[in-house]
Amino acid sequence: SEQAGGQRHMALLVRIGEALISESPLQALDAVVRDARAAGDHDAVAIAREERARLRPARAGGGAVRDLLAAAGRYRDPIDQVRVLHRLAELLSARGDLPAARVALLAALDITSESKRGHTVQRLRTVARAMGDELELRRSRGQGEGKLVTLAPVPTRRGPGGRSLAARLQRFRSLLS
Repeated sequence: SEQAGGQRHMALLVRIGEALISESPLQALDAVVRDARAAGDHDAVAIAREERARLRPARAGGGAVRDLLAAAGRYRDPIDQVRVLHRLAELLSARGDLPAARVALLAALDITSESKRGHTVQRLRTVARAMGDELELRRSRGQGEGKLVTLAPVPTRRGPGGRSLAARLQRFRSLLS
């Protein structure tokens, strides 16, 4: 039964690869997502959604954002989750939604390993600078754990239409950690 599950997983991964080179990859990936979800294969769902996000144009609705959020939520390995959250932050930054990009990076920081923490902190500082915010690392008394603290009263840039996805991502962040 475990062997059958492994074979089913490999078959789904093969279908993802086939979908990517098909004439209509988005529709083919939709079918793989449905089948992987029905099979209970969280990793295959996440991989298919991540690939689907890669194929979608950054400016076309929220499909790529939804796919990346779903992938981050489905992956079981924090390394995969962090990678997807960094991609999400890049997408949101490209769309001009810097507050939401910051929340995506904070979610990544919550689950990243100590060895990768510096990279995420550096990206957070870059986003903060782009927002006109100063980001400071404060140490809690006696805790020894550093906390990132924003020094700006209100983010200065918003996403398309003046609305940011930051509040929605904040709810997602609490589910991830």
